[in-house]
Amino acid sequence: IHKRLRLSLALLKKEYELSKLQQKIGREVEEKVKQQHRKYILHEQLKVIKKELGLEKDDKDAIEEKYRERIRQKVVPKPVMDVLEEELNKLSFLESHSSEF
Repeated sequence: IHKRLRLSLALLKKEYELSKLQQKIGREVEEKVKQQHRKYILHEQLKVIKKELGLEKDDKDAIEEKYRERIRQKVVPKPVMDVLEEELNKLSFLESHSSEF
């Protein structure tokens, strides 16, 4: 009986340690998510404020403008230009945080 009790106690201790570890990991993940969410909110607020003040263009707009300028400087066949324009138009509809951006 003592042997079984010791084995049960050892098993319970392992389960308890595992539970404590899971709780610790859960708290750390939750804290990291909170920090990332806060950072995202602050970044978005900063973008809106800068846009309202006219201090900075949206990243997406700046990238699109940069590519349009580079295309204007090149001489390319009409079909290629059509494809480039089509792709830039697609870019203008994407959100900057989209994975396709």
